[in-house]
Amino acid sequence: MTTRDDAPLAATHQRYLNALTAAFERGQYRHVADQEEKARATFPDSGAALFVIGTARAALGEGGAAAACLRDALALSPALIDGHDNLGVVLGDLGDLRGARQALKRAAVLAPGRAQSYFNLGRVAQTADALHQASYRRALTLAPSYLEAWYNRGIAQRAARLVNAAPAAAAMRDFKRCAVLNPRHRTAYNNLAVTLSDETEVPAAIRQFRRAITAQPDDPEAHHNLGLALLKNGDFEAAWPAYEWRWRRPVFADALPRFHQPQWRPGAPGRVLLWAEQGLGEELLFACLINPLRALSAELIVNLDARLIPLLRRGTAPDIDYRPRGAAIEDATYDRQISMAQLCQYLRADMAQVRAGASPYLRADPARSSALRRRLGGSRRPIYGLSWRSDSTARPHKSIDPAALVRALGDRDVTLVNLQYGDTADEIAAVQAATGREIVDLPDIDNFNDIDGLAATIAVCDRVITIANVTADLAGGLAKDVRVLLRRDSDWRWGADGTRTPWYPSATLYRQDAEQSWAPVLAALKRDLTAR
Repeated sequence: MTTRDDAPLAATHQRYLNALTAAFERGQYRHVADQEEKARATFPDSGAALFVIGTARAALGEGGAAAACLRDALALSPALIDGHDNLGVVLGDLGDLRGARQALKRAAVLAPGRAQSYFNLGRVAQTADALHQASYRRALTLAPSYLEAWYNRGIAQRAARLVNAAPAAAAMRDFKRCAVLNPRHRTAYNNLAVTLSDETEVPAAIRQFRRAITAQPDDPEAHHNLGLALLKNGDFEAAWPAYEWRWRRPVFADALPRFHQPQWRPGAPGRVLLWAEQGLGEELLFACLINPLRALSAELIVNLDARLIPLLRRGTAPDIDYRPRGAAIEDATYDRQISMAQLCQYLRADMAQVRAGASPYLRADPARSSALRRRLGGSRRPIYGLSWRSDSTARPHKSIDPAALVRALGDRDVTLVNLQYGDTADEIAAVQAATGREIVDLPDIDNFNDIDGLAATIAVCDRVITIANVTADLAGGLAKDVRVLLRRDSDWRWGADGTRTPWYPSATLYRQDAEQSWAPVLAALKRDLTAR
């Protein structure tokens, strides 16, 4: 760490500064930070001392105090390059991107050959900003072996791919360079593999995940991601054990329900608690396991989203005890427990079991469906159900323009029904204005909260056209003719390629190409509908 001040230092000041720096380098950040009052009183002109103290406060996570201290240091010693650098990083962490840029640009002006300042500038710049790319490019020009710069730029390139369809090759190139510079850089292998998997290059992704595991055998993220890639590749037998590593990742471990009885395994007698661990879509996907597990247990409690209970009660054994998530379940009421996803390793262990247990396993309310069919005009015209939007933050471009979707249907004489959850009034009105086609809304059915009502509507439809959301899982579980429009980085249940998934044999899949455009997807859908 640089602490040289251009001003002459008295001997006592120099000894104090040396001691302060030594304490910082030993990691005694609290001790250093506590010296601020003394430093300001005893050495009021020492920018170098305030720089060390401000940097210690930053290491302690005291961003506001750190920024104030570093600003005072720079007022006293404007040529402290590290001071501008560290202030920029602190301000970036505080969300003051404008101030961060100013500080880091000043550091770059003072030391134009210093790669670290450009690296930090790249970190605080927005991913889509030209400054972001230029800063990393300059850092790597100055220091071609700057491992952190290659890695951070790769992360940013991958984020840009998810947000605005930037080329995936750029991120993969950067992660590969990291692996060359450090063959044991397990996060570089891991992120390269995730990018490959998103680009449907799943066998290559699997190889990279295994390299990450070789670099760090106990890395739960790499094992978990390997499991996801193997699932996407249809290698279920190898996938489920790797997928179990998710419980060692904090994001999963922190959400683990505290059920205290032993885990169920085939052949274990007694009463079983089956619990859902993920979202509504996964609960619908794994609902195919409920009846098979009931046949293997003395009694069965199923703990999942309350919205699914009316639908599942109709299609499963009548003596199953359904409990909504959040309800208290006493340990004395069951002997063994297992999550839905964990159960797959026993009841969906390979492709043959997945195919044998496929839909239909959901049963819509026949009375509600009959009433809805009459309400929608009986059987005079085919009924197409549409869903076009997702609120997923992990995959922000899953949604599709509903007007573009309706145009892909051409002038077919069909009744269009709204299967989309949320407030859709403005979207439906915009579709009618743009295409002249009406999407019939059923306001008495809440497509978000009344899942049983949504299932009854889907059961009425002759065809469902949807993105990959809960509507797709419902239609698949009901074995309806469902056309699923997929982003390139789609979930593992839809596989890596092809037009079919073994989980939902009635589904036809339409996938984005490398450009992540919906246009070829809608063109393929239109061709198929026209051909039929």
